[in-house]
Amino acid sequence: MKSQLVTRTITGILFILVMLGCFFCPSFYVFILFWGISLVGLYENFRMMAPLSYSPQRRVSYLFTALFFISAYIIFNYCTSQVGILIGLIILFFLTVPTCELYRKKETVYQNIGLTYLGMIWIVLPFLWSAILTLQPGGAVLLLSILIILWSSDTLAYVFGSLFGKRRLFERVSPKKSWEGFLLSLVTTSLLSPLLYKIPYIQTGSIQHPLLWILFSVIIIVSGTFGDLAQSLLKRAVNVKDSGKILPGHGGILDRFDSFLFALPVGTILWLAL
Repeated sequence: MKSQLVTRTITGILFILVMLGCFFCPSFYVFILFWGISLVGLYENFRMMAPLSYSPQRRVSYLFTALFFISAYIIFNYCTSQVGILIGLIILFFLTVPTCELYRKKETVYQNIGLTYLGMIWIVLPFLWSAILTLQPGGAVLLLSILIILWSSDTLAYVFGSLFGKRRLFERVSPKKSWEGFLLSLVTTSLLSPLLYKIPYIQTGSIQHPLLWILFSVIIIVSGTFGDLAQSLLKRAVNVKDSGKILPGHGGILDRFDSFLFALPVGTILWLAL
């Protein structure tokens, strides 16, 4: 456990430093970062699907991912009144996929289209929204807060689960996760979350009261846990342990961001409401 925890911690710290560095860089680098994360996530997702013998449209997905990020960068930096172009491109993607399927002569039509849509909805659009958020007032603070809460909770759940875990949280999907690890990390992270407001950069955010920080953290952690379990469900369906190996001690990009992809939309709604 000790060596794995050390590897996991070092990788996590380095990755956080990269993320933090990009948040303080010009928006161009932020978009490049999330574009790259999206491409790796898509690649991992398609590779996991290989045992299913279906044929999602990889090239169409990669092409439209590039179009989304390039158009979003230009629109939200130079001509915000043209946001309709980005919406049109997203709609065009959903129309292009079944159109391309007409010419592929594959038998698993519904599965191919559905899995192509899944990758875009589940992976690309949340990361695209993340990049766009960094250009909005308080958006970068929201992203940073969600990431800190989730990664702190994830680390504590691993430690507490290893030390005290007895009752399985969702054994059918993720046998190693325990109620003890989940609840102890939930309570600890939530109670410590008001300390985030002591960080000068985060003080510019909309959440200021300690109780609101605790409420925000609880909902983020719970929604993130469902994201983690959903990713585990998909991996179990194709009998793989990790989505990739790019992050030592963590696995792949999807293993690192599975909770974030579920927590981001919930966090955005809460951030605006609170």
